[in-house]
Amino acid sequence: MNKLAAVAVIGLLSMSSPAARALDRACESYIAAAEKTAEQPERHSIAETDNGTRMEAILIGERFYTSIGGKWQLMKIDLRASERQLNAGVRSGRIPLTHCRDLGSETIDGTPTRVIGYRIALGGAAPADCKAYIGSDGLVYAQSSTGQRVRYRYRGVKAPL
Repeated sequence: MNKLAAVAVIGLLSMSSPAARALDRACESYIAAAEKTAEQPERHSIAETDNGTRMEAILIGERFYTSIGGKWQLMKIDLRASERQLNAGVRSGRIPLTHCRDLGSETIDGTPTRVIGYRIALGGAAPADCKAYIGSDGLVYAQSSTGQRVRYRYRGVKAPL
């Protein structure tokens, strides 16, 4: 899997979690949104980097499709199981989620959102400062970190193949 695919998968993986550890209010609001987002029957994400690379991912039920450079493929990965495992690590504190804070509001693709900033350290990598854009319906509509942005949608999602 190339670097952009890994970044997009990490973005998707940060979307669910079982309860285990008490977190501050801003961190909890992000995790609650990630959990709700992960339970959606379908979602489509579009990741873009500052260097112009674009990757799309579609999750419908248990099927996970990705497109890099416009070519779609069905991935053989249980994304939902990976999401649960990653976020269980966040809830337990094994994967540090820190510096959570409310950064105000912003509109994403016509949807008003609350912006939550946070820092997360994945897989031994240096901690990354990120933002999640959470709608009043409790779903994550976008995420961003240095050099990349990911937008999500939940309605009208269709399998590309």
